[in-house]
Amino acid sequence: MEYGLTIPPEEALSRLDSVIDEERLSLFSSSGFAGGEKFHGKIRGHRFHIRKRHSYGNPLGRFWHGEIREEDGGSLVVASYHMGVFGRA
Repeated sequence: MEYGLTIPPEEALSRLDSVIDEERLSLFSSSGFAGGEKFHGKIRGHRFHIRKRHSYGNPLGRFWHGEIREEDGGSLVVASYHMGVFGRA
């Protein structure tokens, strides 16, 4: 998937970072991850990896990963989804 944005990559990454929690495990959370945002993940440079928080700890939930590239007049988000591969019994 590709999404064109009219803002520079740094601003897009900053906005993305403001709506996700850093991916940190927690024993005291029903989702298994610390924080209270709807999404959690990692941003490294212009690359990102995001997962929706589930109160039931869905290990097969989808991940959204990709990068934000500089483009004339803004930026381009190039991303795709994939499924988690570790399940619990």
